[in-house]
Amino acid sequence: MTVGGNVNISGGTIKMDTKLTSTLDLVPTTPSSTWTQTGGTVTLGTTNIKSGKTITLIGSKIGDVGAGTTLTVETGGKLMASNFPVTGGGNFTLQAGAHLGIGSAAGITASGASGNVQVSGTRSYNSGATYEYYEGLAQSTGNFTTTTTSAAYPATVANLIINKSSSSNVVTLTSTTDVTTNLQLTNGLLRTSYTAATAPWVRIPSTATVTPAGGSVNSYVDGFIRRQGQTDFTFPTGNAGRFARIGVLAPSVSTEFEARYIATPFSNTTSMAAAPITILDHVSKKEHWILNNTGSAASTKVRLHWEDASFSGILKFDSLTVGRWNAAWENSNCYGACPANWTTSTAQRTYTGVASGSSAGTIQSNTVSAFGTFTFGSVGIQPLNPLPVNLLAFAAE
Repeated sequence: MTVGGNVNISGGTIKMDTKLTSTLDLVPTTPSSTWTQTGGTVTLGTTNIKSGKTITLIGSKIGDVGAGTTLTVETGGKLMASNFPVTGGGNFTLQAGAHLGIGSAAGITASGASGNVQVSGTRSYNSGATYEYYEGLAQSTGNFTTTTTSAAYPATVANLIINKSSSSNVVTLTSTTDVTTNLQLTNGLLRTSYTAATAPWVRIPSTATVTPAGGSVNSYVDGFIRRQGQTDFTFPTGNAGRFARIGVLAPSVSTEFEARYIATPFSNTTSMAAAPITILDHVSKKEHWILNNTGSAASTKVRLHWEDASFSGILKFDSLTVGRWNAAWENSNCYGACPANWTTSTAQRTYTGVASGSSAGTIQSNTVSAFGTFTFGSVGIQPLNPLPVNLLAFAAE
């Protein structure tokens, strides 16, 4: 049987699995259609969402997949499940190039009666498919494995889309995930591990991209994200409602970095290293980043972004630096050689943007081969960047 439009079921009993050779094909006569079941009992036989067809679930579910049969979202097909389950004794297959919209709070799972796919037969999630987390519920991605899997990366997906109803909605990563084509950050937060070198994190291999590049104030990664490769990359990081990126510039060899932004000061903001000179006068008491090399030894330049100069305390470029923690705060703009002139943008200290008000900008270190914790620093020339301090108490007479 072929259906090209909407399906509405409000009562009665429909059994399509009495002959295992029977097939229901949902075809793109109308490219986008709804499947509404508000009552009755539906048992599906072999059912295929064909290429070019989008099925959006409205109501309780898409029926029960009969034992010995399979619901297949074919290459080029799309199932937008909302918060409704695919149930029954049969199987579920998501092919390469297919698209699954996931609205359940539990995401999708390998087994059990939770998440958008709950069939008791085989659940096959293809590594070449697109997985979109959407609508307004707080979600986890779910404990599932894909057709390409490993101990390090239980889930490998072509495209991962975060497209929540609000920029404050959170999707929490359950398993470390490799995104081989594109991480699309449209709306909402992707929350990963807050602990370095500890699962789960999301990785962007050298062949993959992030859209929009570097994320946005509406959508970013709160926690660790990894990048493998040898090209410029801006990590789409943020924390505690604040979007704040960090980038690396064309590492000397192909390697892997992990990065995270933390919207609180580092545990020590007062110890300044005696070298290299010019030494730092102070560092930010607002925020810091962690950038670790988890791959081959490499050197690169590190770029810190401010999205709101007033929050970050960026007042003047003349004294602004990138500080790196190495048992004390070092001036990473003086690794190798200091800028010849602190009042201009140079190879040792490149800056962009505007250093005032709510404007955005960047400051870039000199070449770095050791990593760890970074934040904004200021050298002891006038005018200093305030890099805000926390007022604990004062007395007046």
